[in-house]
Amino acid sequence: MAARDSLVPRTRRASPRDRARRAGNGPRRSRLGLLWPVVIVLASFAPPVHAQVVDTTLWVTNGTVAAIVRAGSTVYLGGSFTLVGPATGAFATLSAASGALSASLPRVLGSVEAIAPDGAGGWFVGGAFTAVGGEARANLAHILADGRVAPWRADANGAVSALAVTGGTVYVGGAFTRVGGRARRHLAALAAGSGEPTGWNPGANGPVRALAVSGGTIYAGGEFTGIGGRERSHLAALAAASGEPTEWNPGANGPVLVLAASGGTIYLGGDFRTVGGVPRAHLAAVDAATGAVSAWRADASGPVRAVAVGEGTLYAGGDFRAIGGTPRAHLAALSAATGAVAGWDPRPDSTVRALAVSGGTIYAGGDFTAVGGGACRRIAALDAATGTALPWAAGADAPVRALAADRGAVGAGGEFSTLAAVTRNRIAALDVATGAATAWDPNASDLVSALVESGGILYAGGRFTSIGGQMRGYIAALDTATGMATDWDPAADAFVYGLAASGGVIYAGGAFTSAGRQTRHYIAALDPATGNATAWNPGANAWVWAIAATSSTVYAGGGFTTIGGQLRNHIAALEVSTGNATAWNPAASDFVYALLPSGGVVYAGGAFTAIGGAARSCLAALDAGSGSATAWDPGASDWVNALALIGNTVYAAGLFTSAGGKTRDYLAALDATSGSATPWNPQANGYLYALAASGSTLYAGGAFTLVGGRSQPYFAALSSSLTPTLLARFEAEIEADGVLVRWQLASPAREVRLERGERATGPWTIPAVEPRGEGELTAVLDRGAEAGRTYWYRLVVDLGNPAPTIFGPIRADLPAAIRASGITRLVPNPSRGATRIEFVVARAEEARLSLLDVTGREIEVLAAGRLAPGHYSVAWDGRRGRTRQPAGVYFVRWVSPGRVHQQRLVIRP
Repeated sequence: MAARDSLVPRTRRASPRDRARRAGNGPRRSRLGLLWPVVIVLASFAPPVHAQVVDTTLWVTNGTVAAIVRAGSTVYLGGSFTLVGPATGAFATLSAASGALSASLPRVLGSVEAIAPDGAGGWFVGGAFTAVGGEARANLAHILADGRVAPWRADANGAVSALAVTGGTVYVGGAFTRVGGRARRHLAALAAGSGEPTGWNPGANGPVRALAVSGGTIYAGGEFTGIGGRERSHLAALAAASGEPTEWNPGANGPVLVLAASGGTIYLGGDFRTVGGVPRAHLAAVDAATGAVSAWRADASGPVRAVAVGEGTLYAGGDFRAIGGTPRAHLAALSAATGAVAGWDPRPDSTVRALAVSGGTIYAGGDFTAVGGGACRRIAALDAATGTALPWAAGADAPVRALAADRGAVGAGGEFSTLAAVTRNRIAALDVATGAATAWDPNASDLVSALVESGGILYAGGRFTSIGGQMRGYIAALDTATGMATDWDPAADAFVYGLAASGGVIYAGGAFTSAGRQTRHYIAALDPATGNATAWNPGANAWVWAIAATSSTVYAGGGFTTIGGQLRNHIAALEVSTGNATAWNPAASDFVYALLPSGGVVYAGGAFTAIGGAARSCLAALDAGSGSATAWDPGASDWVNALALIGNTVYAAGLFTSAGGKTRDYLAALDATSGSATPWNPQANGYLYALAASGSTLYAGGAFTLVGGRSQPYFAALSSSLTPTLLARFEAEIEADGVLVRWQLASPAREVRLERGERATGPWTIPAVEPRGEGELTAVLDRGAEAGRTYWYRLVVDLGNPAPTIFGPIRADLPAAIRASGITRLVPNPSRGATRIEFVVARAEEARLSLLDVTGREIEVLAAGRLAPGHYSVAWDGRRGRTRQPAGVYFVRWVSPGRVHQQRLVIRP
């Protein structure tokens, strides 16, 4: 991963087997066990769970955050980002006039490809997403005018690419085969009020990419060649009442990607060369009644991906460089009557994917970074007369794929996580009160990887050569009021990784061999007035990555083996007065990336497997006097890059997926006394590089895009306290032999009853289920669910109140082949050694379960013979005899009469 490579030096890793043993997941001998079915009424005794409070007002970035400092009411960020903006998720609405962002919208987790106004100030959205505003929604959702997610639920099992709303009905097109629990191939109609599918069901044999409505007809374009049982090449007209294809049949010889209806004409754009047998390159006009191809012609040199009609003009956007024989890059205006190319020419520098028209303004979205003479990142408002970019919304961090204008607002959807973002190159300041970026803008030329504040000055280190309007080699001092570089200029000759301030001195560590106009190998002390190196000169023999200072001692960590005139493996304590290494010598086995002195202890994080004379996996607490490891031993499964302390809790961040004896993805809270992981568990989805603590708030930065269950790219502020939430998780997953239902409650209940219904409104029954162990989650398997049916599940929770609390319902759509024998799960996958293979036997039969290498060679037989019906598990210890299998791709294969089933297994190094 580029971000990781740019921030973490390449080095030897700790032994995966040692990490697995420390996390309690060491290799086990293979065994075959049968999980017998048990019929139960469920009582929950799950440990309490809590939600982490994420500050949703705090702006985020479009790239990795590697350094964080809070000073007063400002949070400073450093990293590899180029934009800072509000965390919107993949959908946002803006004022059509000013571009101001609505602050009340729920975040869409995924991407949005289609938007349609609901006629009441709200929006229907479609795309490839899994949640909206923290509520499960699969690819379709209705967002109300007040910003609430409507209870309207019509999950699709594939991406939604097109929406059209008319007469109380929402027409939906995409790559799905089921919508709202009903079989619907690529096309569906839903009741706008309830989300229930109507009987309208034409069915297409390929994805539908575009929809338009004219009168009582629904026009569809896409990749299909048949629809409603009739041959139709990429283009069709369907009766809005019945779904039957009309005789309208112009046909295109390639995908139709966009449609617009205006008067008696249907305009279409896409990747075709002919329409109705007539040459038309990527753009055409067809009579809405007869299907005859109009004489209107404006061939484009590349695919047309967006069209919109306004005031007698057709606007077209896409990948073209010319249209109608006239040079026009990616965006053009054409006479809706004649096809003549207008003089309007905004010249975006890349693809336009979405267009909307409102009054005298054209709204454009896509991949571009400049249009209409302005620096507009992926979204812009253009004057309909001149094509000039208007002073409207700031940019998005990823492509905008859908736009719609309604009631003075513009809805925007796409792949972005932040909209209305401002340019901030690799360093930024956020106001704690508002969460927004301040005007402070030093504009670094490359990565900023270290920050420290001292005496009203912000010191920055990294890979840059200019910052704050001045040439500065890898280190600089910035005025916190103006963002300008001060005269302080130590001029390091290579990357600065770490900074610390203490006793009127700025300490720097990194890859440099000169700094402060003196030879200084990898570590230096700099005068904050002059920038010159002081006489303090420990001289390391390799990079210094981490540096922390107290009034009497400077602690250093990194890749060195000598420093301060002594042999010191990767960690050392240096005298403030002389720079000599003290007798303190924990001797780490590998790189140390993070140091945190606190009282009589120095916490260390890195890639080591031993430190302070004891086995310690990537985390340790070292006695500040002796250097010996204390009994504190949380153990992390991979590198630790950053540490912070709040009260009696040590926060660790890095590349790990377990710490303190619990599954913890990249971020963990560890009891400073016991080392055990606390219940605090934000579950980031990517590596972390930076932490900073202020009061009860923990600031975290890295390469993640989700944290605390929210879309929060690269930077987050998390409350260190836990907010109880009654239901933390409730989900249903289809397995080979039934429906696996999981949930997690915040506190013990007298009784928890799982109920099943065939409709969302019931009636409800109690299914016979098998318990399935999943750690902190309650999980049960409903094997009585029948193939090809839709079921609803709800939880009835008795908390001792007069009436029970009910959660749900949630839906499970079962495919027709659910009862077949085969593999159900590989846990974990990817694996670092031991893996549990779970499989089901539907009927008594001869079967063979084996492990294959990537060439198809059978390595080991895991189970064989005549097996009785039931659910089985096999534990494979990652070995063949005494030899550990190398990292790579393997396959687990099931063979029984009439069935071969195979799943991919990845073994990590």
